[in-house]
Amino acid sequence: MANSLIVGYTTNDESRASRGSFFPFIDILSGSSVYTSLGFEPFTPNNELRYKTFQLQDNFTKYGRNHTFTFGASYEYYESENVFFPGAQSVYVYNSLADFEADMGRLHRQPEPDDLAGHAEPVPGALEQHPGAGEPIQPLEVNYWGAYAQDEWAVRDNVKIVAGLRFDVPVFGDTAYTNANADALTSGKRTETRFSTRQASCPTPTCSGRRAPASTGT
Repeated sequence: MANSLIVGYTTNDESRASRGSFFPFIDILSGSSVYTSLGFEPFTPNNELRYKTFQLQDNFTKYGRNHTFTFGASYEYYESENVFFPGAQSVYVYNSLADFEADMGRLHRQPEPDDLAGHAEPVPGALEQHPGAGEPIQPLEVNYWGAYAQDEWAVRDNVKIVAGLRFDVPVFGDTAYTNANADALTSGKRTETRFSTRQASCPTPTCSGRRAPASTGT
């Protein structure tokens, strides 16, 4: 018999840092098309992604005369924080180049920091969708449990039959913003038991337990 225990932990931070001082992003239209755009690009500010994963797996194998039994269990914990706030530095749209030039001339004569654009329409940002919530961070937490068993039967010296069964139970934390449409989906349950089968018959030594189509159920 033999037993193997595997433990792993990873952490990653893929957040993007901004360079320089913030400046609004501006679209200037000509008719129904964008004539030109200028300002601080809208996708880097507050673009953050951090995630961590802990993994644990234990496999126990018992060797017999004609059968090799494998039993195992696995556990994975995943958590992440994601912020995507396009236009965090503010975005303005002018209907024409003349409107833009008129505002810039007015601001040059009498600067008003809180009155950037008299002729522009500010584009609503994500923070305005969630007043007082700070930056729109989306956390995610998942516990993933699994257990499995397999029998490798040496029917003859040159033929093996492999059969196995695996159960998986993902458990999602209640961390998302309320979404009635998502809650109504039958496949969007926070906890759902799934199982898959494995079966094969093949000549040795090439037999490696080819996987049959997985089936799932609750």
